[in-house]
Amino acid sequence: MDLPPLDDVPFVPVPGMLFSDETGAPFEKCCICSGHLLADGTGYLIEKGFHRGETAFEYAICFDCHGRIKSELSQASLKRVEHYFDERVDMVARRRGLIAAAPDDPAPWFSKCLLSGDDLGDEYQVFAQCDGGDLLFGYLPYAIGGRELENLAQILSKETRERLDDFIDDVLGVPGDGLRLPVMI
Repeated sequence: MDLPPLDDVPFVPVPGMLFSDETGAPFEKCCICSGHLLADGTGYLIEKGFHRGETAFEYAICFDCHGRIKSELSQASLKRVEHYFDERVDMVARRRGLIAAAPDDPAPWFSKCLLSGDDLGDEYQVFAQCDGGDLLFGYLPYAIGGRELENLAQILSKETRERLDDFIDDVLGVPGDGLRLPVMI
């Protein structure tokens, strides 16, 4: 996704749906380096996976750690993912429409699958970009439904799937199954 840079990014306090289920509060530490996330100017990503209305997994990762892991992924896989997104969604138009319709409401950003436009169903993941205690309305946040997550997993190289599975195993303490796609992609 070759997206234009954003000059003006609206934000709201991180909503409760993106809080850690474990603490009931905003994520405070990066899942890799344990760096503090809630200071203004500290960029990070949140990912939560849901299955049948329950949180299946969750984590927050600082931009530095995200960049290091992403650099370990296959460039061919990243290009295929970029192409897959580009074919299915105009991120610039989506952002423009959501900001115009609901400039301070995150709910519409998570209401449908980004890639299919369908209802999310029983299994989906949400992805968000934050800065300190704020959720940013850039090209994220968004949600991706289970069927599209499976489609994305299929276009990744074996090496990329293995690295992402290792990340899931390391961070969440459960074996990766190739269906959870961390925000690395």
